[in-house]
Amino acid sequence: MTPYPYIHLRVQSSYSLAEGAIKIKKIVELAKKNNMPSIALTDNNNLFGALEFSLECVKYGIQPIIGSSLNLLDVQENHISSQINLLVRNKEGYKNLLYLSSISHTKQNNIVGIRIEDLRNHTNGLICFIGGQLNPLFMLKLQNKTNNIYDFINTLLDIFSDNFYFEIQRINDGQLDEYENNFIELSKKYKIPLISSNNVKFEKASDHNAHDVLLCISKKNTINQDNRIFSNPETYFKSSDQMHELFN
Repeated sequence: MTPYPYIHLRVQSSYSLAEGAIKIKKIVELAKKNNMPSIALTDNNNLFGALEFSLECVKYGIQPIIGSSLNLLDVQENHISSQINLLVRNKEGYKNLLYLSSISHTKQNNIVGIRIEDLRNHTNGLICFIGGQLNPLFMLKLQNKTNNIYDFINTLLDIFSDNFYFEIQRINDGQLDEYENNFIELSKKYKIPLISSNNVKFEKASDHNAHDVLLCISKKNTINQDNRIFSNPETYFKSSDQMHELFN
């Protein structure tokens, strides 16, 4: 047993429409079952579950961390937007996240997302982290835009200062695994702290096939198609022991 609990900082509920597959109540129950004193909710481009999540956490004596993963339109790869992840620190941060979440649906002419310029003057009380498969630095690396990587990091450091982190995921993704050392070197170079996550999308490993079907339905694909988005079998709600073993 680990001497201290792991806290999941990237969890998508069923409010991440057609992508997350865990109901709010179940997320909080899993946190309680695993003796986690706190847990974050980071649904994609919305705060639909924030109130329900907070009330459920209070019921179980768990500290809710409200957040969201927002599409970042400045960096894209094959017409897929990168993402930044924002966590609320205080009341001002909650108001700023409400604003950013709202404009992600209203400002870009039917394209969901924000731009870096939208963050300016709306980041007080927020923590930002980037990582995973939609990591903007990873996408820029795939496009061989090295100078853009440095510019991007400096811009977000200017905006968020000490509230900016890099996120490592170890979910058996070949490209992410290959990029990890490069990502860590950048964190050292710019003195940006690292956090870990599992990008939780479903409850247990045996739910993987059902989650894969959910993705097919959302994208109007069939299971036997090769050129589609696949569910990652590792993105289930792992215990503290499992996460500590991954990142020991």
